[in-house]
Amino acid sequence: MKKIFLQATVFTAAVLLNGCIGTGLQTTFKGDAGRTVTNSGVATYRNGAARAGFVKTAGLAKMNGLKWSFKAGSLFNKVTGTMWIYSSPVVAGGIVYIGSGGGKLYAIGADSGELKWSFKSSLYYSGWINSSPAVADGVVFVGAGDGFLYALDAKTGEGLWKFTAKGEVASSPAVVDGVVYFGDYLGMLYAVDAKTGKTKWEHDAGQTIFSSPAVAEGLVIVGARDKALHAVDAATGKEKWKFQTGKDVDSTPAIVDGTVYFGSGDGHVYALNAATGQEKWKYKTMHGVYSSPAVADSVVYCGSWDGKMYALDAATGKLAWEFKTGYRVDSAPVVAGPVVYFGSGDSHFYAVDTKTGKELWKFKTNKEVRTSPAVLDGMVIFGGEDGNVYALN
Repeated sequence: MKKIFLQATVFTAAVLLNGCIGTGLQTTFKGDAGRTVTNSGVATYRNGAARAGFVKTAGLAKMNGLKWSFKAGSLFNKVTGTMWIYSSPVVAGGIVYIGSGGGKLYAIGADSGELKWSFKSSLYYSGWINSSPAVADGVVFVGAGDGFLYALDAKTGEGLWKFTAKGEVASSPAVVDGVVYFGDYLGMLYAVDAKTGKTKWEHDAGQTIFSSPAVAEGLVIVGARDKALHAVDAATGKEKWKFQTGKDVDSTPAIVDGTVYFGSGDGHVYALNAATGQEKWKYKTMHGVYSSPAVADSVVYCGSWDGKMYALDAATGKLAWEFKTGYRVDSAPVVAGPVVYFGSGDSHFYAVDTKTGKELWKFKTNKEVRTSPAVLDGMVIFGGEDGNVYALN
């Protein structure tokens, strides 16, 4: 992905070029700003603020075929000339919310595949939306390449407020106790009031944050391109610990039962004590790990750029099985029942048995599949680099 360091100011519609710093302020749209946001009914990337990647649904152990597909607009990203989808879908109230490289957030009927509404990021810049949205109490929160975090009415797409970050926002927000947590390209981690869009605190990680923060046990944990995993106090933003790896940490961590699991570009999957940052184990793959782990039934599932999906014992890191695809696995897996679902750079989307590592089915798209799926009862929804949103049943 080509990185263009542009951002817009909250005071005017002008575009600021690289080197200008955002103000960290919020702007209120015409909409109903000030609505209360709680933890009830929060739908988010990786199925919760702890980012465990496990969902209690029937899933789709047997696939009949394509239910519907939705082309993410005819508008190409003006900077890159493509319509990729790196945003992962989130489903709330029967609506699929997903961003696109063309700078739009789409609301699509989960059953019909019909467009309900779309929202365009900054009109003065293409403003890709690679961030995966979070939905809480009728509000959609999503970051964009124009440097804003947006709060939108989930039913209409009307803007409620927008927050100006210091850099582009590819990180996917987490919403916990009325606070939105997310990172940006300049390495800032933010805590923003979900009701008003006002800053609660900022923490400087020092390098770009592609990772999405996991929030649990009073901690916010996120990876950054300073080759480290950072843990800060959820209330204050003060650093609790920092764990250094050998390369970029773009992987989104998963916090389960006091342990945080994540991948690094150095090729390892790590398990740390979430409270102290002390290493419990690490597992070496054959390439960088930019996928984000899912944890279910004491097993960690994570992809690697070596083209494999790994199943590891959550307590020891011992290999249970590995599944080989035709190219790198960026996609973050989701586990539902006895099946783990994920995409691959070989253009296929896979369903694999969690016990045996055997393929149950696969679906062919036109390009790489880097997104994480939304898994429902009898349906799986995901986006592809070809610009399509797919629903399988």
